[in-house]
Amino acid sequence: MITHAHLAGLAAVVPLVLATAVRGENSRPPASGRDRLRVFWQEGEECRSFPSEVGAPGAKKAPASRGMVLNGMCLDRRGSVVAYDCAVPYGIPRARIAFRYGRLHWKQTMVPATITLELSAQGTCLVRKDLSFPATGGWGETPAEYGFVSADAGDIPAGRLTVKLTSTADDNSVTIDGFFLLPERVFVSQEELNSLLFSAISSRGYLGLRSGSPVIDQRAAPELGIGVRTFGGESVSLTVTATDADSNTRRLRLSRRVAEQEDGARTLFYRLPHTADGPLAVSVRCAAHGWSLTAPVYLAGRLLADADAGIRELTRFEEELRQGRWKAAERCLADVQHACEFSARTTEHLKVAAAAADGRSWRGRPPTPPRLVRDAVAAARRLSACVAQNTETMRRVRSGKDPYAGRTGEFRRAFRSAATGDIIPYRVLVPTSYESGRLVPFILMLHGAGGDENQLSELDNGELPAIGEKAGYLLAFPKYHSRTQPSYLADLTQLVDLLCREYPKIDQSRIFATGVSMGGFTSFALARTYPEVFAAVCCVSGSGRPEDAAQVKGVPVFLIHGGLDTVVPPSNATEMAAQLAALGLPHELRIFPSHGHDYKPEYLTLAMEFFSRHRKQGVR
Repeated sequence: MITHAHLAGLAAVVPLVLATAVRGENSRPPASGRDRLRVFWQEGEECRSFPSEVGAPGAKKAPASRGMVLNGMCLDRRGSVVAYDCAVPYGIPRARIAFRYGRLHWKQTMVPATITLELSAQGTCLVRKDLSFPATGGWGETPAEYGFVSADAGDIPAGRLTVKLTSTADDNSVTIDGFFLLPERVFVSQEELNSLLFSAISSRGYLGLRSGSPVIDQRAAPELGIGVRTFGGESVSLTVTATDADSNTRRLRLSRRVAEQEDGARTLFYRLPHTADGPLAVSVRCAAHGWSLTAPVYLAGRLLADADAGIRELTRFEEELRQGRWKAAERCLADVQHACEFSARTTEHLKVAAAAADGRSWRGRPPTPPRLVRDAVAAARRLSACVAQNTETMRRVRSGKDPYAGRTGEFRRAFRSAATGDIIPYRVLVPTSYESGRLVPFILMLHGAGGDENQLSELDNGELPAIGEKAGYLLAFPKYHSRTQPSYLADLTQLVDLLCREYPKIDQSRIFATGVSMGGFTSFALARTYPEVFAAVCCVSGSGRPEDAAQVKGVPVFLIHGGLDTVVPPSNATEMAAQLAALGLPHELRIFPSHGHDYKPEYLTLAMEFFSRHRKQGVR
């Protein structure tokens, strides 16, 4: 599956600031109090109208104001229109309109998005201009993936203002956080807003968590920086609280203030509570301005302090397994070898991320690399789980016990490819129902291009493993690639065979595969190549060539596709369904008109309903 997270490296980040804010700090003319108050902000997702086929105008993006943006699909196609009705409470002379947005050029043929802007008031067109939105390096999953595009808007009268955006090309997706209407002497820069990891923006100013990373070493950096700016220049009073994983809430104490620039931007530092590692929800309230913000961070001080010693102990255990000191060596050697490499790599990632979470001044400071921000909390959770899993594995093996007998839940494991000798990681969910004595069905869960073993297992905060647990399915999420791993089909079936030996209560008459994009194509390829193994497959946003349909004889196929998919067109599914129907082969087709190129939790639920009707005959 092609996403901003996996293909962001293909797009060059274009550093933009508001066109009239590129002058040096000292050359800015001072804004009068009257001008300062005449700022207007419009949230991107709060539009009057948008293309109905998109379904909903908003999309979640954590760093955006209030965590939401205009869904990029709203402007993806030529002729698409998004309109806003803005109640501007005051006239703004010589105004500028400035859009905060994200855009990724995930294929080489993409060019800057072109959108026609129209401003009108009381039936009179005030401005009509064509705007260009260059690539910013991503869709807005991290602060560094946002840019600014601005244009002169002339004199904006008080009252109702209509802002209309019309897409003039295909592949025109732009995620819009929102837009400012700014008077001549008020400046807001990309740099200051992009220093906020989470933010809430309004016509009166903004506040946000000023940090380079959501992962914090509370021992080394015991403060949180809250960035605040009021466009009127007035002071503010904030209430900041922190709630830990056990629902304990504490009010944080203000420790110091740092002024950032003469127009009122400042950073307020609050001392973190003495608390254990884990998630922390930081709530910021400003009653006078009606501002509120909840910023999820992750405390990892103890994890980082103990990581190096833990890696050394795991490395010693790996050597013991290599030397054959323990009977279980063959069962868990590849797991431990992967855990050693994974722990070392992830620890270095977290050390860099935590070092960026110090709340220092944003002026002149390079942004934290998007990958470190985007993956930091997930990396901390993965490392914590890996440590706990392998601590228990070492205890069991060194006491002569089976490393995995009786253990249910999610595990990070690996196997060595028989074809190449490479270590291939995977994650596996063993449902609690496995210990009930009944046979359990098994699904191979296949990620898209650029993904890995984490992509689907962590989708929507782990929703897919939760569905598997509830339904009593064993799920495996392997890392693979159909283009750079020639043995990928053999490797995947090797994993199926391995898990059937490891977990003998897998029902081998109910082995299935599902995946998205590359994973959908791979699911179809597995059905075509190993029809004796798979009872049915579910292909999402990708299947195969219609001329290959006859090769899946005996394996029912469920095709799911998004009607707005611009990566793999829906015709891939409809043409395959038509060919399967012509051949009289069992299949189902579902097109979701407002969905794009992705995997959704409801797809797994639908796939399980489809799988429940199919079983491989003649197999236990």
